[in-house]
Amino acid sequence: MSEAVVVYADGEQKELTEPKLAHTLLINFLYTVQNFLHTLWIVKDHAVNFELGFLQVIPKNGIPYNNCNLVADSRSLSDCSVRNTEFSKDEIRVGNEIFTSRFKVGVRPEDFTSDSPMLHRGGIPKQLTSHKEVNRLERFFCFLSNARSSNDLGIKIAMYCTCLEALFTTDSTELTHKISERAAAFLCETVEARIATYQIIKKAYSIRSKVMHGDSISEKLRSELPAVAGSTDGILRAISLKLLSHEELLGVFMLERDGLEDYFLSLTCSGPEPQFPVSLAETISR
Repeated sequence: MSEAVVVYADGEQKELTEPKLAHTLLINFLYTVQNFLHTLWIVKDHAVNFELGFLQVIPKNGIPYNNCNLVADSRSLSDCSVRNTEFSKDEIRVGNEIFTSRFKVGVRPEDFTSDSPMLHRGGIPKQLTSHKEVNRLERFFCFLSNARSSNDLGIKIAMYCTCLEALFTTDSTELTHKISERAAAFLCETVEARIATYQIIKKAYSIRSKVMHGDSISEKLRSELPAVAGSTDGILRAISLKLLSHEELLGVFMLERDGLEDYFLSLTCSGPEPQFPVSLAETISR
């Protein structure tokens, strides 16, 4: 415990009139911690894990009692390893700003109505990710959570690709090309950066195809998995940060299918000017 980090909170909760509500409050608090750690991934990849939580209730008129519970939470880095990751105070501060401004934080017993506050919707079945009331960004973070929990590099990369699909698909035709092109255009300002991002995502999809169809992976491709996973993880992080930093972009990804299709069409057809060789540029201008 000498190197452990402890998350601690105290205060008054007038609603805690019975032990059952204390149990609910503790679970909610554990999910809040889990979501904060998830938000820190937007700042930097990490494999910070936690499990147990304890709650002590001291009634004004009654006998104090304790509550203990856990949330199974096992994350790994993009290469599936688990190592210590150092965060500076500024990085923690940035993560906290994103968390408090963008994600639901509720520690009152009545706030907790689902298994995850990040997918907080009253009355929705537990199979949440495919429900029509769950928006694209929520699905993105749900699949990202699954990817970060995987200790299989192939499965992790496949889930990374599903994250991209949650944001950038509007139909099922030319899926790999469209997602690679749209994600690159959304994220990058220069032609060179767009091409590099496009190629990384295409590579990730070629791995995903083999993994999800039960095919074997060659030794050469296997040696490339950590680098592809790390690059794709970085792309997802950059996309997350850009989305959560711009209110208008969040609104775009809440559009209906046709509206989002129009946005992507405009995005990919009006990108940065290509850097032609001088002779070719002169020929075009004539």
